[in-house]
Amino acid sequence: MKIPDIPICEVIESKMYELLANIKEMDSAIEADKLHSELRILDWILYQVCIIEEQ
Repeated sequence: MKIPDIPICEVIESKMYELLANIKEMDSAIEADKLHSELRILDWILYQVCIIEEQ
């Protein structure tokens, strides 16, 4: 990481929770699909980044 003082795992996790809340508020599955895709990408990034931090 270039800036080790930033808790990147916590930042990604909070964004994921924000997306989940937005998805739950959506009435349309079509509208929620874009957010769901973004959530899956963030989940993958979170796993990749945080697994490295734990080592």
